[in-house]
Amino acid sequence: MMTQPSSLVAYVTSRCTQHCVFCTAGDQLLCTTDLTPAVLEACFAAFPSLRSVCLAGLGEPLCAHGLPQLVDCCFAHGRGASLITNGHLVRERFDEVPWARLLYVNISVNETDPRGYAALTGVDALPVVEDNVDLLLATGASVVASFTVDRLSFRRAPLFVEWAADRGISKVVIVNRLPRIGAHGELLDPEAFWSCVILRDSLEHAHVAALTAETATRLGVELQCLPMPIPDASSAYPVPSRCMSPLESLGVDGAGDVSLCRRLLAPSAAWGNVLRDGAAVWTSPQAEELRQQHREGDVPARCRACFGSWVG
Repeated sequence: MMTQPSSLVAYVTSRCTQHCVFCTAGDQLLCTTDLTPAVLEACFAAFPSLRSVCLAGLGEPLCAHGLPQLVDCCFAHGRGASLITNGHLVRERFDEVPWARLLYVNISVNETDPRGYAALTGVDALPVVEDNVDLLLATGASVVASFTVDRLSFRRAPLFVEWAADRGISKVVIVNRLPRIGAHGELLDPEAFWSCVILRDSLEHAHVAALTAETATRLGVELQCLPMPIPDASSAYPVPSRCMSPLESLGVDGAGDVSLCRRLLAPSAAWGNVLRDGAAVWTSPQAEELRQQHREGDVPARCRACFGSWVG
């Protein structure tokens, strides 16, 4: 019997204050309409199984003027809400968002050096982000700092843990690089991706991972390394796939279009529309085809390149 989704990834807006070099959104067809409470309510009506909502991008959620209403809608319907943000606009929106009521606020920081931060994001704003982290912590908000890494930047993971500890952040998430995806879900520039992603046979990764864990333990920081290293492109794919996204997670954008992938694929009309189709988006032929691909291990190249497929 097919289970219902338990988590909702709410793609609040496609607008952003950054142009991160590792962003997976730039080549996809993104919704230009900001998310509204009406779309969230349609998801809650179609799927009473939804327990939590992650207010995220493929953009910066704090760019959306209606974000406080989205948070209120989640609470009103008994769903816990979390927020993923780059942290630039926290002070500007500080009085509007009930920060301490959120399950957590994940600040995508990704660098601890101002020049490196500017090169990575296109914005010279690390001091602003640091001030905003301090502001959030003072409210009692549960703040998480995340760091997206590649083969080169992973060497700085221990320094990132130290940076978080110095600010009073109690949890750090380290995330491996995700591939670039095209408008039709295709893997773009695979050669560049496989040359920068952290692979399982990397001896340096094992050394840095151990040092990062030791640093976190010493400083009392909770460390979550989301499936970091992945096998190289020639490795046999696990059968069945270990990715849980098509079995437990639904994504939705401002148009009501959906996605059954919580890491790579933006919502698209090709996957269905919750305003039009309701709960049928979860049991559509295209949704079942994706699940069958994952059950049989016959997945697209994009999934082989995603760390979510190698969990376990």
